[in-house]
Amino acid sequence: TLVVETDVLMIEGDNKPGSLARICDRLADSKVNIEYCYCATAPDARRGLLVLRLDNVKKAMKILNS
Repeated sequence: TLVVETDVLMIEGDNKPGSLARICDRLADSKVNIEYCYCATAPDARRGLLVLRLDNVKKAMKILNS
C-alpha cells in the first residue's frame, strides 16, 4: 500500500461568483502556484470550503491573511 501525505490549504469563504478568481489573482501576483484545488459547497450554500494544494503553503497563508 502506498500512502502519500501532503499539506493543503483550506479556505472557508463566500459562495459567490468571482471568489475563486480573487484568491487565484492574489496567489498568481505573488508567484504561488496552485497544483490542484477543489470545492466542497452545496449550490445554495452561503459559505463554501475551498481546498488548495500549493507549491508554497506558508507563503500563500501570509498572502491571503494580509
